[in-house]
Amino acid sequence: MTREAASIMIVCLDWFVMFFLAMCIIRLQWYEEVSITDMKNGKLKVEDFSVFLPEIPIKRDRYNNNPDLLSA
Repeated sequence: MTREAASIMIVCLDWFVMFFLAMCIIRLQWYEEVSITDMKNGKLKVEDFSVFLPEIPIKRDRYNNNPDLLSA
């Protein structure tokens, strides 16, 4: 591979990364507007502020009955 080919590849990769980041930022701005609209309309759900843990309490054999592992 020549230096020219490598430099073109790096520039294309850099362009792709910047384009991808720009699209991510635009999408986050759209989600922000959607969430503000939901808050104003009172459409908040418990799922918006919670984490789902299906196995509570955790079985003792999963953490070898060691409470220090649970706090980690």
